[in-house]
Amino acid sequence: MSAARRAGAPAAGWRPARAGGGAAAPGASLAAAFLLAAATLAGCGGTPAASGASPAALSGDLTLLAAASLTEGFTDLAKDFERRHPGVHVHLSFAGSPTLAAQVEQGAPADLIATADAATIDRLAGEGLLNGTPETVATNRLEIAVAHGNPAGVHGLADLARPGLRVALCAATVPCGKGAATALARAGVQVSPVTLDPDVKSVLS
Repeated sequence: MSAARRAGAPAAGWRPARAGGGAAAPGASLAAAFLLAAATLAGCGGTPAASGASPAALSGDLTLLAAASLTEGFTDLAKDFERRHPGVHVHLSFAGSPTLAAQVEQGAPADLIATADAATIDRLAGEGLLNGTPETVATNRLEIAVAHGNPAGVHGLADLARPGLRVALCAATVPCGKGAATALARAGVQVSPVTLDPDVKSVLS
């Protein structure tokens, strides 16, 4: 997962964004502190100085756009961040990375954006929509999700090609779909999914 602060709104990955006119966004200190907390949680390290403000000085609203796969982790992180900084309220919005990027490009107000891939963040950075250097705060690992008890006996990628097995995948336009397509191609497995969904949460629903 990449993150950054955005110019006017957060973009994919942990990157700070700029406010209109190129000025630092009011939530820059909050964004930096939250980014540091996320990086620390993920074991990516970081230095306290990165927050740019002491814990006692942090207050205000922080708006974060994040990939759907980060829902549980970031929701817990936001609650913990608010507990540690009573003057801060974190607003979360989750969606597929392409949707998040489109929101940023359309001027959605946000302080941080965290996507499921580096490519989306790099694109936004190339468009001049982000401030600061993107950081990787977590990594994804592909998994095969099965019904409780695994009644279909799915144990590997090859099983997904079995006739009659209903398979749901992410659309090829989102990171989870690109990853699945790459894994299946490398394994030489051809799958006919019954649905191609916009994000991980939709696949699991």
